Amino acid sequence: MTSRVFVYGTLQTDECNYEFIRPYVVSAAPAVTHGWLFDLGVYPAAVEGCGKIFGQLLELDKKHIEQALAVMDQLEGVDPADPSRGLYERIMTTAVTEDGSEVSCYIYRMPEQHKANLIAEASLLVDGVWPLSHRLEQQHMLYAAYGSCMLPESLAEDVQNLALLGPVVIPDYRVAFTRYSNNRRGGVADLLHTPGHMAEGILYWIPVTELGHLDAREGAPYAYRRTTINVQCDGLQLDVMTYEVCQKSKEEFAPHSDYSSLILEGAKLLSAGYRDTLKANIQALQQFSSKGEM
Repeated sequence: MTSRVFVYGTLQTDECNYEFIRPYVVSAAPAVTHGWLFDLGVYPAAVEGCGKIFGQLLELDKKHIEQALAVMDQLEGVDPADPSRGLYERIMTTAVTEDGSEVSCYIYRMPEQHKANLIAEASLLVDGVWPLSHRLEQQHMLYAAYGSCMLPESLAEDVQNLALLGPVVIPDYRVAFTRYSNNRRGGVADLLHTPGHMAEGILYWIPVTELGHLDAREGAPYAYRRTTINVQCDGLQLDVMTYEVCQKSKEEFAPHSDYSSLILEGAKLLSAGYRDTLKANIQALQQFSSKGEM
């Protein structure tokens, strides 16, 4: 049984429920873990996922660990008989401390069956911080990439401060190459709203202050423009920012091999089926272009 608990809401040292556990706490330090954080007003809710949650790592008195956890379980509405039926359940996770150390610890998360209701009932805290008075110095946004920006090494050439979260599904869209770029020496990727189709991409967590660098990379607002799309990630529906071509050509242009290599290398985290389809579509455009030049 571990004596460490990651807290992100009312059990933090300057929040209302900390007084009930203060006698059992040996130390508290800033830490971060993976997950999605939602604001329910008087308290937050965490669910499993690839996002970021900032909070504190509490070290509890090992001599009274069971008593301390019993108090915390009661405060968090844990059902001892059936944890999945409680408001929260206590599970094991990994938190990262300020010095980069990974630590096994408990966390209180909402059971899986409550996840679907959170989008309708609560606001997603993209920065992963509750309450808002604790928000980070830099505000963040969620950005979905579907072209060359899927490769973090490529994106980092222009946007140095970023965190790759994971793959997303983009329903009712498909990737096409509707713009010719002299810089890329061929067609560049675009996201077309196409009901019944499905695209995939990579989700990033990026400071809002980097938006200008991202715009510059994409040639916004002239070549590309910002748009908001709905993606599926970790069983949640998330509204995120991405880019689309401003003036879409009716015909598609074959991407240069250098550019398509960046896209396909960045797609390595996506599903095998989608990678194969994407590769086949690119090769078909390139083969058609080669025949047209003969």
